[in-house]
Amino acid sequence: MLAENDSQMAGYAEGRWFVARDGEQIIGSIHVTDLPGARYYDDVDVTEERRGGGIGSAFMRHVMGEWPSRSYLVCHEPRIEFYRRLGFERIEESDVPEPVRTHAYRSDDLPSRPDHVHHLMARP
Repeated sequence: MLAENDSQMAGYAEGRWFVARDGEQIIGSIHVTDLPGARYYDDVDVTEERRGGGIGSAFMRHVMGEWPSRSYLVCHEPRIEFYRRLGFERIEESDVPEPVRTHAYRSDDLPSRPDHVHHLMARP
């Protein structure tokens, strides 16, 4: 599913995957890494043909529902509104705790580059 949707997924040494299925077909995936006092959403994907139907937001709410602490992610400009509707706010890199910043650099979400801009977001 990730390859079919041109995901730029990194190889993760830690964390876990959540998978959304419709019957036997995988229609979405979320990779999360739990860090000291925070959760980092490394990858959130829904198959292209299933986007816009509420699957991504329902899936994110399900995964977020089990986590009581602050959550972080990095996204591209077109996804900012999606994450805002889920309670995330844009933040500056200086507002990110060190374990989260270290993980974001290790997973190639940071640094943001002029040719590939990433936006940091957090959810209390």
